[in-house]
Amino acid sequence: LGVFVLDRPSQVGVALECAGATTALAGIYLALGSTAWLAGALTALAAAAALAALRPDRRIVYGVAAGLLALFAVWAWLLNAEVTTVEAYTAPVAALMLAAGLFGWRSAPGRSWLTLGPAVVLAIGPTLGLGLLNGDTLRLVLAALLCLAAVLAGAVRRLQAPLFLGAAGLVVLGIDEWGGYLVALPRWITLGAVGVVLMWVGATFEHRRRDWRRASDAIGHFR
Repeated sequence: LGVFVLDRPSQVGVALECAGATTALAGIYLALGSTAWLAGALTALAAAAALAALRPDRRIVYGVAAGLLALFAVWAWLLNAEVTTVEAYTAPVAALMLAAGLFGWRSAPGRSWLTLGPAVVLAIGPTLGLGLLNGDTLRLVLAALLCLAAVLAGAVRRLQAPLFLGAAGLVVLGIDEWGGYLVALPRWITLGAVGVVLMWVGATFEHRRRDWRRASDAIGHFR
């Protein structure tokens, strides 16, 4: 009420907002006994916060609140439906963090490690970790696709975080897929391959160093 009725912040408006927040918390507390009621209450509060965010002077505060309430509402609905898939809970968080990161990037461009890095880690990490731990082929394929998408997005948009995190995920997947075969090879083959690579690097050292310097300079210009 304090958000919609009063045009400018005042002591009365702040008091009404505090009373409304207290009432909302009390409603959430009372709804904790039922997942369905909790999900419904969080959904209603998310919609109210989104409407309150239409006020220019309240856009950030209520926008963040609306996003968090919507996230908690999604989790509550998933719990009510007895969904146990981990990605069903991590994907909404990653999407919310990505949206916030993109919004922050457009407002004040900065380092992608701060704005986009957490979202990329949360989107890829749980799926990749569970896929490797349980040998889940579907999760591994999904993780590979997410890593590839991150690498492509980082390369096209010149962003370090998606590029490096996606590449690291692909390296981990490659080691998991082919590491066993490499270990099982006869030692003379692996040693011979390493020797050939070292000879090739030594013979083309100056050229490789120039390539590495150019690549480092190019990546250094990525955000």
